[in-house]
Amino acid sequence: PPVFVAISPPQPPADLRVVVLDEETISASWEPPESVLDIESYFVHVREAGTVDAGWHSIRNSQKHDGRGRESPALRTHCQVRCLKANVKYEVRASARSAAGESSCCDSVFVAISPPQPPTSLKVSVLDDETISVSWRRPSSLLKIKSYTVYVHEAGAFEDKGSRFSFSSRKRVRRGAHSSSPRTHCQVRGLSRHVKYEVRVVAQSAAGESGCSRSVFVAILPPQAPTSVKASVLDEETVSVSWEAPKSSLGIDSYSVYVREAAGNSGERHNIRISSRKRGRRSTARRVLRTHCQ
Repeated sequence: PPVFVAISPPQPPADLRVVVLDEETISASWEPPESVLDIESYFVHVREAGTVDAGWHSIRNSQKHDGRGRESPALRTHCQVRCLKANVKYEVRASARSAAGESSCCDSVFVAISPPQPPTSLKVSVLDDETISVSWRRPSSLLKIKSYTVYVHEAGAFEDKGSRFSFSSRKRVRRGAHSSSPRTHCQVRGLSRHVKYEVRVVAQSAAGESGCSRSVFVAILPPQAPTSVKASVLDEETVSVSWEAPKSSLGIDSYSVYVREAAGNSGERHNIRISSRKRGRRSTARRVLRTHCQ
């Protein structure tokens, strides 16, 4: 009996994958399709998403090599597409061609070369009377993060007014200094006491700058007053005084206990100071101060 056979074009390429390489380049790869005849070439078709069919830009891939410049019997199943634009969504698909004709296109894959997401988990802590420490978590990004910038300005002020500090994590903790790898922490100095500040962070990649992280507000304030003050008589000339440590954004450096005669406001006042500082310089080790004295 007769045998019927059809010499038909190949099936579409399978498992199309697209990866962003830099601010203007993507890499496309796929699996070879089923075909009665040998595949002669592949085509990668790219256009801005949502445009008409006339907007396709096609790249032919007919090279045979093994990745080291040597000839190979198999066609490459990957290629790079260059000269793309940042912040534009692209539609990518692929087709295969044999001596019998060109296949239909595989399912489209969509990709955009977009800036990173805003940094997350922003934390701010007070270090001393003019310095805060800022830390954050690296955001998701198609491209490598090049740097971070921390913005600090007085809360409620317009960004172009009032005090504003910009620090790049590619600099060494000083304003404008760069380091080789972007850190996810920095210190901001030169702030004022009793001022409420708003702190935000943005990330930069080759595709552009992210939006701002959520704001964190911080103020360098003096401690609250000690609480639960108690005094008890020990002998005819001595009293014992104790208290609860107050809340403070900074470590407590010292306590002062003031004693005077109860009658009138002009009596002699005794001042007793309990300090954590060594004479002539600040102690390098923070310790817990006594909350009592005689």
